[in-house]
Amino acid sequence: MRTKIRIGDCFFVKFTHRTIAVRVEDNAPCGGWLARSLSHGRQVLIKDVSQIVHRCDENGIEIVADATVPYRRSQKITPLPRPIVPEPRPEKTVSQFPFVLQEQQNLLDAAVIVLKKNDRHPMSARQIIEAVIQQALWTSKGRTPWLTLHTALSREIAKGPASRFRKAKQRGKFQLK
Repeated sequence: MRTKIRIGDCFFVKFTHRTIAVRVEDNAPCGGWLARSLSHGRQVLIKDVSQIVHRCDENGIEIVADATVPYRRSQKITPLPRPIVPEPRPEKTVSQFPFVLQEQQNLLDAAVIVLKKNDRHPMSARQIIEAVIQQALWTSKGRTPWLTLHTALSREIAKGPASRFRKAKQRGKFQLK
C-alpha cells in the first residue's frame, strides 16, 4: 500500500507496541516526518512509511483523542482542593494561653510549645502536628506534614547536646529534653 504523506494530515502510526493517532507537522531533518501525538500532545518522529497503519478521517481523530488517556507526565497536575478549613476560634489573650506567639513560626518551635503544654509527655509526630494545627501555631500545604516533622525532629536529635528534643522510650514518640 502506497501512502502519500502530507503535512497537516492525520494518521494512525505504530510505535513499538502502540498505535497512536498523530498529525504530521513537518519533514524531519534526518529523514522521515515530525508529528504531534493527538493523545498526549508530544512531538514524535515517524522514521519510515512502514510505521503508518492508515490515514485518519476527522471522525476517527475525535474518537481516538477522546478515548485515549494522556501520558501521565504530560498532564498538568491540578492541586487537590483543600477541604479542611479551621473553624473560627475565640480570641485568646497571652495571659489565657502563654505559649501562643503572635507571628507565624517554624514547625520545630511550634512542636516545643505543644510538648511544653502537654506536660512533657511523649507524643508521636502525627499527634504533634494535629495539636499544632488545632492551636493555629503553624500551617501546612503538604499532604504529609507529620513526615516533615518526623524528619525535622530526627535531624534536630542528630545534633546531639544542642538538640531540644529526644526520642522517647516508646517507639515513634518524641519529647523535650
